Order: sequence, then structure tokens, then C-alpha cells
Amino acid sequence: MESTRRTFLGTLLAACLAGAGLLLRAGAAAAKKVAIDLSKLSSLKDVGGSAVVSIKKKKILFIRTSEDRIAALNPECTHQKCAVQYKKKWGEIRCSCHGSKFTTSGKVLSGPAEKDLKSYPTTIEDGKLIVKI
Repeated sequence: MESTRRTFLGTLLAACLAGAGLLLRAGAAAAKKVAIDLSKLSSLKDVGGSAVVSIKKKKILFIRTSEDRIAALNPECTHQKCAVQYKKKWGEIRCSCHGSKFTTSGKVLSGPAEKDLKSYPTTIEDGKLIVKI
């Protein structure tokens, strides 16, 4: 009986791991790369510039954090879904509804929000911003 139980649990574990692997691959395959011509986003030309752009029905907050890096974040506060804005003067993102503050990489600086903003990977290639959403 012990052998049967071990066999069953081993088979169950293998099936769960295989299913998890399929889900991870499906999630990775679902992410799409989108290229944006940076010459069309003049507000991102200089370090400290920002813009909110709609891509595939998603709003994304872009912030030029350095010459070779542009952060891409969900502009919705994780506290109660209010819109956040980048404040160049302070170098941080703020929610005007309840005062949450975030870094330009989306990390919570102060609440009431407890979760970081969702971020999207970006690269800059040949004058284009490549964002994976």
C-alpha cells in the first residue's frame, strides 16, 4: 500500500510540475514586444521626461531615467486604482488621491499603497523604444 501511495504522489507531483511549466511558457508567449519610434515622443527626448501612452488598450507611463534607459510602468496606483503622475521636480511618482509615492522603477516609497507598480521591460534600439507587454 505504501508503494502505491508513493507512486500516486510521484505521478501527481510530476503532473503538477509539467502543468506549471506549460503555464509559464504560455505566459511568456503571451507577452508581446512593441516598438515605438522615439522621434514621435518628444517628451521622452531628455532625461526626466515622461509620457503616458496607450498601447494595445493598456495605458503605460514612460519615464526617461537616463540617456539609455526608459522605465515603463502601469500608471494605476496599487492602493485604489487612481492615476499616478511622474513628478520630475521630486524624481518620483505620486498618487494624487491618497498620497502614495513610488520610485521611477515603481517601488513603493510611502503608502497607503503596499504593492509596487507593475513594470514592463524596455530596451532602446536604433531610435526605437522596445517594450514587452
